[in-house]
Amino acid sequence: MVSALFNDALNDPLGVIKTFTKSEGLAYSDASHPSRIAAHFRNIFNDNDRLKQITPLNVFHPPEMHSNNALVRFRAMVQDTSISPELYPSVLSDGSPGAWGLAESTELNLNPSSLDIHSLRQREVIWAVNVPGESPFVSELLDDSVSPKITSELPHNNTSLKYRHKDPLLRTSHIGLQVKVYDALITPLKPTDIYTFVGFLTTQHISIDESSSTDVETDLAFYALHVLFVVDHSFGYTLNFSSPVDLIDQNLHRPSDALRNEIIEWIANEGLAGDRDAAVWVLLTCISKSRRPQTMGYSFSRQPAILPLSLTISKIPYPEIPIMIPPLVNVLRLLLPLFVDIPLTLSSINSQPFFPESQNEDLHSGYFQLPAGTLVLLSEFGVQEGAINDRGVRNIQALRGIVESQYLDYKFPFVPPHQFPTDLGLIVLTHGESSLFVSTHINVPLKHQKATLNGTGGVGSGCTPPGKIASFRALIRNAKMGDVQIAEGISEYIQSDFVSERQKDQKTTADDLVTWLNISRLLALSYNQTTVTVDIWNEAKELDKRRKSRLNDK
Repeated sequence: MVSALFNDALNDPLGVIKTFTKSEGLAYSDASHPSRIAAHFRNIFNDNDRLKQITPLNVFHPPEMHSNNALVRFRAMVQDTSISPELYPSVLSDGSPGAWGLAESTELNLNPSSLDIHSLRQREVIWAVNVPGESPFVSELLDDSVSPKITSELPHNNTSLKYRHKDPLLRTSHIGLQVKVYDALITPLKPTDIYTFVGFLTTQHISIDESSSTDVETDLAFYALHVLFVVDHSFGYTLNFSSPVDLIDQNLHRPSDALRNEIIEWIANEGLAGDRDAAVWVLLTCISKSRRPQTMGYSFSRQPAILPLSLTISKIPYPEIPIMIPPLVNVLRLLLPLFVDIPLTLSSINSQPFFPESQNEDLHSGYFQLPAGTLVLLSEFGVQEGAINDRGVRNIQALRGIVESQYLDYKFPFVPPHQFPTDLGLIVLTHGESSLFVSTHINVPLKHQKATLNGTGGVGSGCTPPGKIASFRALIRNAKMGDVQIAEGISEYIQSDFVSERQKDQKTTADDLVTWLNISRLLALSYNQTTVTVDIWNEAKELDKRRKSRLNDK
């Protein structure tokens, strides 16, 4: 019985809507009808295996590949919630339902005189884009899609180009469309949150002037997704149901110290010219996230907000042969489900949007409008001398705001900027002694053990088994999802030890205490521990002292 219902929902969802409505004694005009339908379909597709049976909407299965009113699933990030709601007829003149785009797809709705004004209902409208920064392995696992190595080779059309400004990364090939939500009971959708929207994809062809000075017109397909139900990925890193790493290895719950050593060695050798300490800092940055102080169990009276770690890897030597992609980029893309690399140039800083901005009542996106849990890598290798214009100044201010407070300004006309919370990790790569544009929490000069960084920009060369990479991902995920406390006895030891450190070195400040506490917490998580121990506290101090020693090396 369940299997038959599942097959019907997959192949004839409209029939299931009609059958359920009749069996439950509902009317299409009932205000609760869309919510009841959403709950019914959510119960039918109640696990990831069933959800995967619905055809995906993504760059490998773009809208033009689907028929009108096709049932699709769209894993996406909410980009714009400022679009005005719409009215729609819940019942058509022939008694059939008008929700979920059915009114737009039938000629019965073309005659306004046939509409019953009492049947009008409101639907919310947002703009969503396929998840920016989603690593290829996520799509391979959740969609069974094998990702091309070079995204720019994907086909694009006039629609994706026209709405390219809605995509944070300005991808030529991306999926962006209006999402229309009928369920009034759904939790309010917020910008940068990730959801899987399941519903009917509709197409409307319109003609636009290609140029105001010519009579040339272009046929533009305008797509909309009319949502049956929503799967909430409120914390984008886990991607709901099972996370990508769980899908690979569900038995790996407590990574060993040996595995921790392996991932550090792997990051060092593949991405950092053999620098093990720098690899530790990268690992700590990968597992850090915004955390509320009251949940950490600290007994100190002055606990600042704990923000994701930001890291600068400085003094990176110039390669003998210029490389397009730093090796660390490929390392992190293999490890993290949400990762973005942005090669900075003076031109991009002065011209590209880093923050969202409303123009002509349309919210244009920016580089940092990204899902919570995304790690951003900025490389400064391409920055040359020159002037920074007003746009560049505001872009740098946006970058600094993320590091200092984890808030990103959204610019709207005639009103002060609206601040939205973010949760972004940051790594900066630079040839200089520090970042040119932002003061990160940690600056560690690279101490390369090899003659130079890997000039090929390749990772692994096929010699690292996929199962081992999956184990590395599991270690990072478990650490990032973990929590750490400092027991009262350890707290007293730390306070006493810090006093001793200040007596030995007058340059030691309260900022060092905060840094060592945060490092201790992250180190404990990397060891899969729930408490900070004396050994971990001492390891944190020594790691930071070695870093400071490098800063003084010439």
